[in-house]
Amino acid sequence: MILTKAILLEAEKWLGCKANSKDKCADEIKKLYNGKVNNEAWCCKFVWAMTNEACKKLGIENPLKQTASKKNRT
Repeated sequence: MILTKAILLEAEKWLGCKANSKDKCADEIKKLYNGKVNNEAWCCKFVWAMTNEACKKLGIENPLKQTASKKNRT
């Protein structure tokens, strides 16, 4: 529950940001994901990045696999 709340607090900071945003907020999310601005699934990057930022603040390991590709689905 603590991790969930921390993820939501991180995500709230990005309200209004869209994948095709002209104000570059989407590029910032992509950079949090892997430092690159490319064409992988933005929604996956967003969820992973928010989880990772929350985990950093809590001092725990991110439980999510870092993938935004259909190739890595199990």
